[in-house]
Amino acid sequence: MMQATLLFLLMKYLYIDESYNQNVFIVGGVVTNKENEVIITYNKFKKQLRNYPLSENKKRKIMYEFKSVILDKSFPKIKEMFLEYINSANMSIIYSYKKITGKLSQEKKEKIYLKLLKNIINYINDDIVVITFDSFNNTRLNSKIEKEIKELRNVKEVLCMNSYDSKGLQFADNVVGTIRRHISGIDINNDYEIISNKVICV
Repeated sequence: MMQATLLFLLMKYLYIDESYNQNVFIVGGVVTNKENEVIITYNKFKKQLRNYPLSENKKRKIMYEFKSVILDKSFPKIKEMFLEYINSANMSIIYSYKKITGKLSQEKKEKIYLKLLKNIINYINDDIVVITFDSFNNTRLNSKIEKEIKELRNVKEVLCMNSYDSKGLQFADNVVGTIRRHISGIDINNDYEIISNKVICV
């Protein structure tokens, strides 16, 4: 925990995603002080995957965007490899969560999302050059998130992107999905153990 806390003094880039089911709502992702670390790690993984024994059609499908839901269901070994690359990089994983019961209204989801995201930003405390969050394909909601987060004292810039255009968001998608399954007791492949030494809950 001390190592992670010290690392946060340097971190500047935060990539955020969310994941929820009927029991838990999680917001989290990866944070690093070097944006280039994300690009280098992603490209190393992709290079290794080119030699993986899969048909070219399947490779194209998963390499277009490394989505947690696809890797978990059909390519668990590749998901394991992806998490190992994240674990080896100069990044930390941070999340905040809330236990819930049943379905939530849209208004409630938005409130929880913003509250959990602010928990993370306030914990980091240091200046964050860029926060990148996964687009909800909802102009009103995206604008609301940008407006509220930009008002926080340590946030310099907020970007809304589609995950297929952002390597960092694909990292965030996979770690947050893994954490949600771990908390929910359905992490049948024990993926969480791969990244557990990087994870901070706030």
